[in-house]
Formats: sequence, C-alpha cells, structure tokens
Amino acid sequence: MTLYTFITPTLYTLIVLDTLVNKVHFILSIFIIFLNIKILLICGGSLYTLWFTVDLPPGSSHRMDF
Repeated sequence: MTLYTFITPTLYTLIVLDTLVNKVHFILSIFIIFLNIKILLICGGSLYTLWFTVDLPPGSSHRMDF
C-alpha cells in the first residue's frame, strides 16, 4: 500500500467533511440570524409598548400594544 492510495481517500473524506460542516454552519448562521431578528422584534415590541405606556399622561387608557 503506497502513501498515495492512503492520502487520497483521506483528503477526499476531509473535503467532504469540510463541505458538510460548511453547509451545517451556513444553515445554523441563517437560523441564528432569524432567531436574533425575532428576539429583537419581541424586545423592541415590548420596549415600544413600555415607552408608550410611560410616555402617555397618567389616567390615559390608550396603550400601544403589539
């Protein structure tokens, strides 16, 4: 068994693994971005609501709810 026949499949396996890892990483990063946007929207929404609740004069029943 020569060194070449050993190295080639190993390199091939590494390339395949690398591609798989990159694909998984890509999908994960997209998922994380969407998750962050959702969290930002939720937090932003509650802050917005809170700000409007605080901003309105006391005794006012108008509240901006999401």
